[in-house]
Amino acid sequence: MRFLLIFCFVFSSAFSQKNTTLDTLDHKHRKASKEFFVNKLDRFGDELNGKYSNKVNDELQKNIEDFKTFFSKSIDRGEYVYNTPFNGKVEEIYTEIYQKNPTVPKDFQLLVSRNISLNAFCLANGTMVVNTGAIHYLENESQLAAIICHEIAHKLLDHSENGIVKSAIEKHSKESKKETRDIKRQKFNRQERAFSIVKEKLFNHSKENRKHEFEADSVGFLLLRKTKYKPSEFLRALDLSLQYDTIKPANLDIGIYKEIFDIPDQPFQEKWLEKEDFTKYDYVYEEKISSDSISTHPEIVQRIEKLKTDFHELRDVAVDTLKLTANGEYAELRARAKKDQVAHLFALKKYGFCIYLSLYRIQQSFEVEYHKDWLGKAFKEMHKARKAYMANKYLDRINPEEQSESYQQFINFMWNLRLDEIHTIAEYYTR
Repeated sequence: MRFLLIFCFVFSSAFSQKNTTLDTLDHKHRKASKEFFVNKLDRFGDELNGKYSNKVNDELQKNIEDFKTFFSKSIDRGEYVYNTPFNGKVEEIYTEIYQKNPTVPKDFQLLVSRNISLNAFCLANGTMVVNTGAIHYLENESQLAAIICHEIAHKLLDHSENGIVKSAIEKHSKESKKETRDIKRQKFNRQERAFSIVKEKLFNHSKENRKHEFEADSVGFLLLRKTKYKPSEFLRALDLSLQYDTIKPANLDIGIYKEIFDIPDQPFQEKWLEKEDFTKYDYVYEEKISSDSISTHPEIVQRIEKLKTDFHELRDVAVDTLKLTANGEYAELRARAKKDQVAHLFALKKYGFCIYLSLYRIQQSFEVEYHKDWLGKAFKEMHKARKAYMANKYLDRINPEEQSESYQQFINFMWNLRLDEIHTIAEYYTR
């Protein structure tokens, strides 16, 4: 049930010359950030304390302590950046929003994540996380302001708090206790019954969260409309989030392997590209929880159409024509966010994905020498991992259901390399 706990705490919006990662060793900022987060979460716990029955209250306090530990570790791992132009821009937009909207609290904690997908989320204690990927994929300040307004709306509507409380109450309800007893009494198929109950709970949570997304869109749009930003860009931000809220690697040409890995001390070998045959596997989809059924985001088209219905000034807006030109400052931020993607992946220890994206950028002829440098660094870490029998921690296994053919080819290539071959590549690209 740990997934349900984290799921309730978070409402997410579907919505760099020299090689350096951003603030990789900035322990001072991390410490201050964690202290601020912990203090806000403690105050949130104090506000809930005593409002409910003893059992529900104890469950709430335990969940809050567990989440405190969980999120604090993400700060300790260096998953956020501080004192960068990204932070400055997010703070600037937030200031504009609360100055024009008296109902918006001035004490949000704003964190900028290294995550490279177009996403943001708001925690129950008033901590908001904006991914650097949002700055990369969103085209202008108005769109970034839109997703920030959307997340603020979740907080104003108490969506996270209500979800946490509801989950704790459900756990100690007579119905839940009866379900637990019934499962224990079953002689057969206990696991199937438990799975069915979890699936149903997730689906019910999803239906409620879909409603919450509509509500946050509406309130968020009202907030945005009072600012200096262009309100119709809310629609374009939603449209872009459909494309980029989840990054699924694709489009790496097979020719790039021969171009990059045919090196003087180690000629390219065709066997490195051999792929496992998955046609013999029979995947059973019925027993899997559908990602669509538990998505917290309704179809983006529905959300856009509802906004158009609710706000007359949006009714004649064509989303695909909404490409407001970014000013020079924001355009520079977007370019930096794009360049820093591999650095962020490396800092997050996603070495496999770091190699893949480096290859893709080289294929695009984008900052080639820069990405070759990161290629070498990531291969060096993969060599250490393979030597320690820990490669699984940093490199995916094949999953035909979820991965593009391009990414499956990459994973096969990486697993086909011997330890000494990985070392040779690492040494060549880190000279």
